[in-house]
Amino acid sequence: MPPLALLLLLGVVRSEPPPPRFLCTPIPADSACADPGPRDPVGTVLRLREALVRQREAALELAAKLGRCEAERGRGHGGGGRGRGGGRGGRETPPPMRRRRRRMKRRGGHRELSGSRQSRNASGLREALQKKIRLLELQLHPHGNNTGPHGNGRGHHGDHNPKQHPHGNHHSGHHHAPPSGFLLSFPLRTNYQFAVARGPVLRRPLAAVSVCCWLRPAGGAAGLGTPFSYAAPGQPNELVLLAWGGRPLELLVNDQAVALSLSPTPGRWHHVCVTWSSAGGTWRSFQDGAPRGVGAGLAPGHVLRAGGVLVVGQEQDSLGGRFDASQSFQGSLSGLELWGRVLTPPEVAAVATCGARPPPDLLAWTRPALELHGGVTARPFQPCT
Repeated sequence: MPPLALLLLLGVVRSEPPPPRFLCTPIPADSACADPGPRDPVGTVLRLREALVRQREAALELAAKLGRCEAERGRGHGGGGRGRGGGRGGRETPPPMRRRRRRMKRRGGHRELSGSRQSRNASGLREALQKKIRLLELQLHPHGNNTGPHGNGRGHHGDHNPKQHPHGNHHSGHHHAPPSGFLLSFPLRTNYQFAVARGPVLRRPLAAVSVCCWLRPAGGAAGLGTPFSYAAPGQPNELVLLAWGGRPLELLVNDQAVALSLSPTPGRWHHVCVTWSSAGGTWRSFQDGAPRGVGAGLAPGHVLRAGGVLVVGQEQDSLGGRFDASQSFQGSLSGLELWGRVLTPPEVAAVATCGARPPPDLLAWTRPALELHGGVTARPFQPCT
């Protein structure tokens, strides 16, 4: 064999890799390779629930900050408050500042174009936060609140079939059953947290009304806010209970206001009731079953319009919408019920103590009668226990 071929053959043999070697280690039969399955399912569920609660709280905090930014931007564009001017005599309220603001916006609408991009961004962020809150609520309460998305059409509140959602017991006489045992929690002062009554509350014009509820205000310098508002076609302030801007609680009828001698303590439950009659515009107010005030001259001769929208927790500037965060209710509310007549003081006392109360013929406090929006939650509650 030639020397060159021999050298090439030796090089090929040396360049071949060494054969592989394997290291065998014994493994016990009960090793961790076997699937152990879920060891602590209850703990896993609790940890996931805590994580969802933290995410929901973070989303609510971001939504509250966004609402405050929107409110400050609205005030920066010339938005004043309502500025109610009613007193004991029930004098007609001066035109709200918001109406003047709307007229100014119509005259100078081109000024709003500069902030349109910021408004779209803020609106998109708010919608994303609301979707996140609803998803977290569905995960926490899969059989709970049935809170559907309401988008921007606050004037449409789902199926308004009165046969599916009865509001009250129309039988005569009295009964001892208290309202359904639940409360609504309004954790933040926003312009999107509210509840709305399904279907029309007033099916016919009324010359008298009584409204009662339990309140636990959250407190703060902004006041109690708006426990409820009833807006009718052509009149958003048809029937409103409102405390705003450091003023006392006021009863509004046909956009006329009267100050009430009611002072619910923040953090404590109180029963509040107001009555009104078209005859002379007479009204009464009660707190915890006791009379607190009486007067006349509040929208005398007026008849409450039928076919309106009743909203819990927000004041309406249009039929079913245009809420203002500075006038919203923050706290807990329960037992909101309406009667189409003036309740007597003994009847109001019976309602406040869960006694032999008259059945409400306009709105009864039942869960199917309400739609919840924007993070409002319903929790078990018995006011008289």
